[in-house]
Amino acid sequence: MKVTQLYKQVKLELQLSKFINMGLLRSLPGKDPC
Repeated sequence: MKVTQLYKQVKLELQLSKFINMGLLRSLPGKDPC
C-alpha cells in the first residue's frame, strides 16, 4: 500500500470515530444505545 493511501484511510477512520464518539456523548443522557 502507498503511504498516502494509508494516511487517507487513517484520517477517515479518525473522523468516523470522532462522529461516533459525538453521537455516543449525545445519547448518553438519554437511553443506552446498547
